[in-house]
Amino acid sequence: MTSTLRCAYEGIGEDHPKDYPPPKLCANCRKVAYCSRDCQVDDWDYHVFDCPGANISTAHYLMKAIREDLMPTDAQTCDDWGFTRAGPDGNKILGLFQGLRILIPGLRAHDLRIWKKKGVLVQKIKEEFERLDSPYAKGKYYPWFLQNKWVLDTSLPVPPERGTEAVVRRMKAASIAYVGRDMSEEMQSWSERRQECHLACVSALTGSHLAPHSPGWVSFGYCVARDSYEEMQIGTCYKRLFQERKCPFLDFCDAHENASMFALLKKYGVAPEYRHFEHVLGQSTVHESVWDLKEALLSEQTPPRSVLVDYGFVNCRSNEEHARLVDVYKGMLHKPGFDEMDLHAACIKGDILKYADGILKFGAKEKKALAQLMKNPYPLY
Repeated sequence: MTSTLRCAYEGIGEDHPKDYPPPKLCANCRKVAYCSRDCQVDDWDYHVFDCPGANISTAHYLMKAIREDLMPTDAQTCDDWGFTRAGPDGNKILGLFQGLRILIPGLRAHDLRIWKKKGVLVQKIKEEFERLDSPYAKGKYYPWFLQNKWVLDTSLPVPPERGTEAVVRRMKAASIAYVGRDMSEEMQSWSERRQECHLACVSALTGSHLAPHSPGWVSFGYCVARDSYEEMQIGTCYKRLFQERKCPFLDFCDAHENASMFALLKKYGVAPEYRHFEHVLGQSTVHESVWDLKEALLSEQTPPRSVLVDYGFVNCRSNEEHARLVDVYKGMLHKPGFDEMDLHAACIKGDILKYADGILKFGAKEKKALAQLMKNPYPLY
């Protein structure tokens, strides 16, 4: 009898070639099939995100970023693979790895992880690019990398002009240039919300943006971004508000205090049209816990009590169960059809598992285990 299964790697949605062995289901998830060990290994960097319980490393997140041409949003991935050190030049690191992927078509997350563990990542990158004779073939990111190997080689010091002290000096200079005076002393008596405004202002003026777990990441709407590119675009809108439109700092503070920030951005013609952006800016000091959940997932920080209760973490009896919940919620973040406010709606109805299953498609065994973890006290009526 001819197998009705299709090889997830070779088939690509078509009938499996007749001269291949019948595909066998993935032993872990039982959702996809492969005709050989080679096919399964070659497809693993893709399938790992859909295989429940799989050990996803930061190298997998890096490979995902390379494929999707998007900056990684996972904080540990950014730390491990040079994006944090590179700062505003993170796109050049992404371009470098994309070039490496072209030079080594069979490059896998496992290879990158081993090179990094052995301390030969920089050496391997240089070896591959130096095989090319033409400087044009090496692209524009490799020459930049040769001048900035410290980004991936943590044994090298960060240049003084790129270190924390230099960043602080640039932010202070931008603040003084914009406001017209040094506000360092008076800032000590400011409220937390006004300090958030100052940080958002100087970050935008220096061409940066607020990152997860930075004060104001939620309240200034960065939380609605689906990736780092959208975060940068939101930051650009705030930069235009200050540099081009010359919005007074006190007006900016008042808008933040009164939850009228979107109206201010719209007044100056710089309001972005991202999903839920206006909704988040319209909240004053209280917002849905789903945004705290997203921030905790992206920053690898311990979530607040509200998230622990709302999203089932209080039910976890071991580190493994906690890690499984984290994997599930992370797995949903960039899936087609995922919407933070839909997850929030499912949360307050007590239907988190039903919503997550609609996005990730769990097996029966996995659903049974998650049913115990995803319980929450809702609905309250």
